[in-house]
Amino acid sequence: MKLKMGLVAFAVIGSLLTGCVSYGEIQQRKPLFTAHTDKSPQTYLECVQPKWMEENTFAHIVPNGDDRTLVMPNPGTGAQGQVLSTLSATKSATGTEVAMRTLPSISSFSKRRGEAEACL
Repeated sequence: MKLKMGLVAFAVIGSLLTGCVSYGEIQQRKPLFTAHTDKSPQTYLECVQPKWMEENTFAHIVPNGDDRTLVMPNPGTGAQGQVLSTLSATKSATGTEVAMRTLPSISSFSKRRGEAEACL
């Protein structure tokens, strides 16, 4: 029993150190980048997605009504695994509001932000 609890504690500590978080956890974080575009959520994210897929082929768009979120999972965990970054595109009266959330330890944040800005 002690060994099993030790392994669980080790796994939890390991995931915290590597910065693994779920989709829900990363969506609760404050956006590190926000912007506005005249494009629809789908059109905007379809511009960004191929750029993110160059880094991680598992990057995928999740629909939610008229809104969309581009999800960059940890490549080691696959499409349904832990999330490194999200780019939310929310329909507004004047276009689309964009919000990027990512782990602070992600070294490619500035590259992803540049790709998101290029599609505005």
